[in-house]
Amino acid sequence: MYKKFNKKTIFPDSNAKMFHHFTVTHKMLCNALRDRIKLNKDSTVLISGPTGVGKSTMVGKFCFNFFENMENLKKPGEMMYTDENFMVDPELYASKMVIDKGCVEWLDEAIESLSSKNWNSKINKTIITRKNKNRKRGLVSFILIPYEAETDKSFLKHITMWIYVKSRGSAEVYVANNSRKGGQGLSIPRIIEREARYFKENPNKKSCRPIHHGEYIGTIYFGAFTKAEEKRYNALVDKHHATGKLSAEEEEKMNPSMDKKELEKQIPIILDQVEAGTIKSKREMWDKLKEITKFDDALLIRNINRHLKIRGFKNFNSFEI
Repeated sequence: MYKKFNKKTIFPDSNAKMFHHFTVTHKMLCNALRDRIKLNKDSTVLISGPTGVGKSTMVGKFCFNFFENMENLKKPGEMMYTDENFMVDPELYASKMVIDKGCVEWLDEAIESLSSKNWNSKINKTIITRKNKNRKRGLVSFILIPYEAETDKSFLKHITMWIYVKSRGSAEVYVANNSRKGGQGLSIPRIIEREARYFKENPNKKSCRPIHHGEYIGTIYFGAFTKAEEKRYNALVDKHHATGKLSAEEEEKMNPSMDKKELEKQIPIILDQVEAGTIKSKREMWDKLKEITKFDDALLIRNINRHLKIRGFKNFNSFEI
């Protein structure tokens, strides 16, 4: 009996036990992420959990009820979240990591961009490169994915917080525990490996309590969308999924404000200014085109890419000024 007990290596963590009954409120979490911007730090939050448990609902609650009403510390007069920051296109997300500053980015259903099966994809490499290069932009990124084990390990190195939605309305929150001696940074693979080892050492157990992980800081609870929130979220999903599937001709019909001739004229003019050195940053280039075209971000990215390819460049992500 003693030998069997002696073989066990995974036990409740003394620090995590303090958070056994602790509830992380929405306001507390949103304020904490915003406070990191004051320290010139980005925050990349991975949200994982089975399909249907409410990952999008939880992030929607954060964005619609809190970040939408919080001032952007990097861009006074603007809010941290607007619906332009909701996206399903990983290429758009990779671009906005360079373009945006001090705001919240919501990448819904990110499995296509972060899957370990596609770890060497151009988009995944771009995201990792942007995370390495673009410090001090004060971005808060929520990235939603069903299975954390499928996420590229190179990207996991950049995760600031992991929220695991274990059931509808309830999620576990994990962060780095390196604030104390002997603590370690946030490593999702290490948490998964520790839990697998726990089950191997305790074959009769059906669950592993989160307090076995030193990175655990409490549970966050959330309710269902209100009717207004659900309508708003569904409209965002319909718009972005539909836009990604439309042809250029169909897109024009769906977007009456788009003037193709004006777009054809203005993008080359702005690119000429970039080549002449009049425009000195991608941010300045982006702002000028947004002001002129009034297009949403996804549509503008696609049109910029088309004109860049004409000039021999791959796309906006790889375009350097």
